[in-house]
Amino acid sequence: KEEGSWLYLSAEDTVHSSDEGYFINGAKALTPLMYTCFHLLYDSDGVISRGAFKALKTLINSSADQALKYFMEKNEMSDCALPNPWLKFIETAVAPTIRTGFATGNAMARRSYILLLSEISRSFTNFKSNHLYGDMRQLIRDDNPELDFFLNVTHVQLHRRGRAFARLRKMLTIDDTSLETPKTSLEPNSPFSMQSLSNILLPLAMHPVYECKKSSEEILALEAIATVGALAKHLSWNKYQSALWGALIQLPRHPDQERYLIGMICAIIDAFHFKVTTDDDDDIVTAVNDDKDKVVVTGENNNDNENLEQGNAIWRALQNRIIPKIEGFLVKEKVERGGSIVQTIRSPIALALMKLFQKL
Repeated sequence: KEEGSWLYLSAEDTVHSSDEGYFINGAKALTPLMYTCFHLLYDSDGVISRGAFKALKTLINSSADQALKYFMEKNEMSDCALPNPWLKFIETAVAPTIRTGFATGNAMARRSYILLLSEISRSFTNFKSNHLYGDMRQLIRDDNPELDFFLNVTHVQLHRRGRAFARLRKMLTIDDTSLETPKTSLEPNSPFSMQSLSNILLPLAMHPVYECKKSSEEILALEAIATVGALAKHLSWNKYQSALWGALIQLPRHPDQERYLIGMICAIIDAFHFKVTTDDDDDIVTAVNDDKDKVVVTGENNNDNENLEQGNAIWRALQNRIIPKIEGFLVKEKVERGGSIVQTIRSPIALALMKLFQKL
């Protein structure tokens, strides 16, 4: 173990004394240094920020090696019930911090967070944990960096970022067309886990919608909007309504981005893919997500109570919260130079609502 390395500082024979009088060793001892490195990602000095990034990358790789080594040792001892401290360290400390960093407005720091997440996905592919995002390994192309999603989505050239979103959307679309049975709200079909879709890919696709200001960035914003719609088709109901509600709340807060935000809202509405049921006396009307004719069945003949309960909850949320909120943005008021107020209809919102009503 090289002196000063992550492994040296975490070694059990290296004692770390605390003010309270107890001692800390192992992976936990690295936590303060880890947070310091994350803080230094925001430093304006490129040498310092790049050094912090390399240190965190080394930490992830070393943790993966130690986690595998620990697993092999305990497996030989037939003591797999004991928690893996290095795996837990990445799951509970490193990965959540990286996920939180995706929301930062600092583009350079966010780029580092994205690349660190790809390192976690690459290093922990063999560990079955949704919190380590091993399912996103399919987006990494070590054999061809030109096709690597994470390298392209963080590239300085706008067309490379747009291509990254296009490839991701193609992957999701291929998965859609390969399905023989329609998706339900309880069992969304996707090549990615729900954590990866909602915590990583969706925020990545939404950033250009809020940040594109120049006309040269319009193509990237449109690619991002289309990708948000493709991702929304794979979300569970809770994640879907959270994404839609968040976009609706942000619309009046970003008047300069109104065009793109409305496009994103319409893309999410168009991606509605859930079964909705409404109780009407003894009958239940089921609206299926594939534009087929409505089917009427009695509650006595329905064997899937869980689907019915969620279908009712979806309908109540649409009727009481979401649809009234969307309808509130149908009309736009504009004050002219003379002081008169002119009202105009936002036609994309009206069209998206019509498509939603057709699915209900």
